[in-house]
Amino acid sequence: MLAIAQRKRPKTVWRRMPRGPFTVSVPLDPTVIDAGVLVPDCVGIRLKGKLAECAETPGLAPHTRALSLFLVNERTPAQEPGRSDEQYVFQVKVALDFAAGFVARADRSDEKADDWDKNVSDLQFRARCEWAVGHNASVFVPNGVQHVTHVETTWLPRHEVRRIVTREEPSVETSMEALANLPDGSAAQPKLLPLVSAYSAWQLEQAKIPVDSAGTSKRREGTRDKLLQNAARAAQRIRNGIELLAHDGELFEAFVLANRSMAMAARRRRPDVEPKWRLFQLAFVLMSLPALADPKHEDRDLVDLIFFPTGGGKTEAYLGVIAVTLLLRRIRSRKRADAGLGVAVLLRYTLRLLTLDQLGRAATLVCALEELRRSSSGSLGDVRFSVGLWVGKSATANTMKQVAARILEYKANLSGSPFPLTHCPWCQTELGRDSLALAPTREKPHEVVVGCLSPACTFSAKRDPAGLPVLFRRQG
Repeated sequence: MLAIAQRKRPKTVWRRMPRGPFTVSVPLDPTVIDAGVLVPDCVGIRLKGKLAECAETPGLAPHTRALSLFLVNERTPAQEPGRSDEQYVFQVKVALDFAAGFVARADRSDEKADDWDKNVSDLQFRARCEWAVGHNASVFVPNGVQHVTHVETTWLPRHEVRRIVTREEPSVETSMEALANLPDGSAAQPKLLPLVSAYSAWQLEQAKIPVDSAGTSKRREGTRDKLLQNAARAAQRIRNGIELLAHDGELFEAFVLANRSMAMAARRRRPDVEPKWRLFQLAFVLMSLPALADPKHEDRDLVDLIFFPTGGGKTEAYLGVIAVTLLLRRIRSRKRADAGLGVAVLLRYTLRLLTLDQLGRAATLVCALEELRRSSSGSLGDVRFSVGLWVGKSATANTMKQVAARILEYKANLSGSPFPLTHCPWCQTELGRDSLALAPTREKPHEVVVGCLSPACTFSAKRDPAGLPVLFRRQG
């Protein structure tokens, strides 16, 4: 039998051949633009559009004209199979140059909205303008140019988001270690009240800023006034928290110990940097004090949102509130039967990629709190502080039987570590198979002990049989 090899037809491929740029002079004549202007050396490619006066638009001078311009492909599609692409035009970019300059148009789409968030956006971005709008594409405009004479389309728009640098106020004590060493609540007032004064002065400056260049936007003025009312209330809440430190001895004790624990945790991450609060972090802790101290306080119904980009310091702010909460609960429960035990704080992370990072930082604080408890001669209770994680059966076991099986598989090198942290949150020593132990025995475990492998670490299982105060299973 004779085998004949059949040749396959060669596959047609296209190679990109950049062309241009082509310069086209477009006269500002509505009739010409409507008919279109041919692009030189490009068969069947024409610039067409519309030029007309804008309707009466706030912020635009009378007789301002708007130009809509499109690159139109008037070629006839190829009839031969497989060659229709030859008539297409890919990766088109249109750039416009106008020596007299383009007119900036403010975005007023939210000016008459009834939604509060849109009202705030309209106020905050009232000075942001657009010189051109893309159709199924974005537009690039040079940054920092007041007289814009060049715009162009782009398929991959980009924008630089500058880092936010928080303001400093030398008259406010922001050192965590200095606040941890305050002798009493009265001493806190001269250290912290300048924060309220500076915040109130800033509010007065904001009230003087015009909200509309034309001075016609009553809605924006109303939005501004409401924001200033909210800011004034926040300033009063901060003041109330500072004054409460002078009258509530237990709250003051929790506040100074919270500062000490936050400083200890910060020193673990960056030993050579003095632990300091950013002003908004300290303000957030102080404004939370009255509601933390009084379960019936009206502020307990409020939800305070910290709106900062990643890396801005949100975590330290809420960890500070958590530290005060846990310590105040222990301090006030010294004579109670429950001793302040039980779940005190629930943290919910909506982004899974952030969960382990946030757990590690929370665990470092809990380790610091545990160090304080051990050195408190029993004043913070006999049961350790601890933090736990549950993210569902696929990541954390639900029962003691399940977690025991996973640990034994891990020790036998049959699977990865079931413990969510890779390093000790206190000394950063890498955790390994010997870090996990089933207690009291492998055969009948009742708990999992996670110990640091560094003999010098406070939370080494050799120094403390309880190990790290981090739980990752539900006993069952």
